[in-house]
This record gives sequence, C-alpha cells and structure tokens, in this order.
Amino acid sequence: MSRTEKNEMVDTATDLAKEYIKKYYNAEFVVRDYEITDRSVHSVLDLYGYVEGHEDETIVVEYNYKKKEITSATGPKWFIQSRNPKKTGN
Repeated sequence: MSRTEKNEMVDTATDLAKEYIKKYYNAEFVVRDYEITDRSVHSVLDLYGYVEGHEDETIVVEYNYKKKEITSATGPKWFIQSRNPKKTGN
C-alpha cells in the first residue's frame, strides 16, 4: 500500500469515526494514533483517541477498510453506556 493510499484510508476512517461517535455517543472524537492490521489477517484500521473532556481515557474505533465502515467503538464503561439506544446500525 502506498503512502498516499494509507493517508487517504486514515483520513476516511477518521472522518467516519468522528461522525459515528457524534451520532451514537453525542461526543467529539479526537484521534491520537492508529494501527492498520495486515490485510492477510483482517481488513481493519483501529483509531485510538479520546472524546473531548475525557482526554485521559482511551476510546478505540474499529474501521473495516474493505467495507469502508465503522464496525465498533470500545472504551470505558461510562462511554459504552452513553450510546444512544434509539440509534441502530452504522
């Protein structure tokens, strides 16, 4: 994967992650780092960051780069429990 492709993938994942966290958790997600899983294992890019106001607690958003969708968000219990139950799907 070229550097340009990698940067585009990270930019897309970041934009979608921010939209996802805003929609389902009503929070602003800030990305600190990322990790791309080898394509032979999974097609996943993990974004590591936090939600504003909780800079000391890590949130991980998983992005499937083949399907171009967010597959999950994990973090502290209070964060997971804050998910808007009325919203479903990605």
